[in-house]
Amino acid sequence: MNNPDFLFGITIGDIVYDIETYPNAFTIGLLHPVTRRKWLFEISFRRNDTQLFCRFLDELTTQGCRLVGYNNIGFDYPVIHFIHQNRNACITVTDIYNKAMSIINAPHQARFAHMVWESDWVVPQLDLYKIHHFDNMAKATSLKVLEFNMRMQSIEDLPFDVGIDLTSEQVDTLISYMWHDIDATDKFADRTVKQITMREGLSKAFDKNMMNMSDVKIGETILVTEIEKAGIKCFEYVDNK
Repeated sequence: MNNPDFLFGITIGDIVYDIETYPNAFTIGLLHPVTRRKWLFEISFRRNDTQLFCRFLDELTTQGCRLVGYNNIGFDYPVIHFIHQNRNACITVTDIYNKAMSIINAPHQARFAHMVWESDWVVPQLDLYKIHHFDNMAKATSLKVLEFNMRMQSIEDLPFDVGIDLTSEQVDTLISYMWHDIDATDKFADRTVKQITMREGLSKAFDKNMMNMSDVKIGETILVTEIEKAGIKCFEYVDNK
């Protein structure tokens, strides 16, 4: 998994991923669902894959890949985007952890402060959390609940308290936990194929990216598009708002 020669020549397609972050250890695992190929990168007290990981992200972009996650637009991607943007600034694992905590602890009124807009993405993102509208407070669902509903053989909780320094053995345990969550995300993605396919078709038909829209948002977008085609102005923009 960690041989640099194993990074390139990636098959075009979706890659499922998840991250874990602690004050002295950041890990990211990626799985290609079709070939079952896996990649693991770590930034910690025992190794530093920052440059290798950023090269990997650039290669994904070149190959036309898409990263699939669960609440990745809200959390995972802003963290890895931070790493990619600061790869030459000698950032530390503590910097990465602090970035993650600033996202988690952001007050509701500042929830968009850490958002990375689609136009700035290094690699396209597909967020199962958004597709199923679980970002609606009335429908919010954790990955653990999905693991139960999908009848997975085991349901694992984060093995260590957030914010502690991990030992080398604990980092290995964390990585095992991360792969379990990636497997769960992969299973849920497999059950979301129809919704993803529909969004791909609609995005092409209406020339708008609807990949991470809920069904409600898609309906609203299509309605507004058709009304505006008929010459009726739905919105007026003042000062870019």
